[in-house]
Amino acid sequence: MLTRIITEGATKVEVPVPDVTSSFPPSAAAVFYNPAMRINRDIAVAAIACFRKIILSTRILMPSPPLESGGFA
Repeated sequence: MLTRIITEGATKVEVPVPDVTSSFPPSAAAVFYNPAMRINRDIAVAAIACFRKIILSTRILMPSPPLESGGFA
């Protein structure tokens, strides 16, 4: 099977080249590349990076546990 290297950003992926005489859709292959979804992948990566930055910069405050006497500090 012939393959080709697809590069998106810093990522390189080897994908099969579909045979033009084949009767099954490329999405039925074990691995396939959908170039139309590139912008969706870019947006998803940007959203996850922003979410991670927000989560890591947020200080989470936990309430103090009750004292041994059963009261609160």
